[in-house]
Amino acid sequence: MLEIIAQAQEKFSHFDLIPLGLCILKFDYTVIYWNNFLEEWTKIPRESILSTSLIERFPHLSQPQYANRLEDIFKGGPPAIFS
Repeated sequence: MLEIIAQAQEKFSHFDLIPLGLCILKFDYTVIYWNNFLEEWTKIPRESILSTSLIERFPHLSQPQYANRLEDIFKGGPPAIFS
């Protein structure tokens, strides 16, 4: 897992420059990338959320209205936007 996270940090580091929160998940909802904007917005340091389950951190995301949107992403659908 650490190698996957290190690769994601390197591959997606340019996303730290955008003023928009962005996280990248594995199929099991494990966070492998959390950009600077999300750190500032959520006050959750990258180090504390990487390799953890987004669903465990934010249990409401398992509710159908969110879970269905997240599942659609993994089926090739468009990215989900949450506010």
